[in-house]
Amino acid sequence: TSFGQPYGTVFVSVGIPKKVAFAAANRNTFRNFAWLTVVALLGFIAAWFGADIFVIRSVNTLLKTTKMLAEGDLTVRAGGPYGQGEIAQLAYSFDQMAESLELREAERQRTEKELRESEKRYRTLFQESRDAIYITSREGKFIDANQSTFDLFGYSKEEMIGQSVLMIYANPADRQVFQQNIEKDGFVRDYELKFRRKDGSELDCFLTSTVRLSSDGTILGYEGIIRDITKSKQAEARLKYLSTHDVLTGLYNRAFFEEEMARIARGRHFPVSVIMVDVDDLKATNDSLGHAQQGDCPEAIHQ
Repeated sequence: TSFGQPYGTVFVSVGIPKKVAFAAANRNTFRNFAWLTVVALLGFIAAWFGADIFVIRSVNTLLKTTKMLAEGDLTVRAGGPYGQGEIAQLAYSFDQMAESLELREAERQRTEKELRESEKRYRTLFQESRDAIYITSREGKFIDANQSTFDLFGYSKEEMIGQSVLMIYANPADRQVFQQNIEKDGFVRDYELKFRRKDGSELDCFLTSTVRLSSDGTILGYEGIIRDITKSKQAEARLKYLSTHDVLTGLYNRAFFEEEMARIARGRHFPVSVIMVDVDDLKATNDSLGHAQQGDCPEAIHQ
């Protein structure tokens, strides 16, 4: 039959199964896919271990060192080598911070040590000084004092600390005058005051003191040294007395007479009478009565 075509025309159809036609291609594709899978798996494994080595471990190291730093170990470091990555730069910054903190802590400890040593030296000087050293509030309460202060005024530490400073003033009004002077200049030097001991006896003293200020300049109180000059004042008064009085009779001597005459000549403008008396045989009288009684005769004549 011609299948509807003109006679003499021949058509030949040859068919190849798809499996056979694409077998080689399928094998190549499968093989390439398998290799790709293996390579991808190897890449994933490599990335996993690489991340563990270069990222996770670095992060864990930072976390560990951060915890140790927070617990007070300022010598801990994340450690190098430092690369260009973000984790490496973070580790470098962490180590720089830790080093700075360690230096600051070392400086703080050194400063604290120096302060403790300075305070110890001050406390030793404060307690062992032979001068009376005190600290008071502006309101007039004893805050601290050394043993020499307690010995000077005859009180115990318990009797003075926390008590009013007026307890040692012979004249309480002098306290207000002292405050005005010291707050005007910020200090006083050899400021003379009269104090009173526990037994009631009075003391002449020199006070050298400065104001105690807060950080904002507010006056908190005063601190200073008290020196007892009672004996010096007594000796001075005694010398002054002897310079104008006769040791034997207690009467005014020639030096006083001459000084008084000069003073009268300079400053007085009214009549002055001078009586001069000469006692005969004074030596014979003294020799007969004895030296123990030799002052009685001139004193009797004076009276």
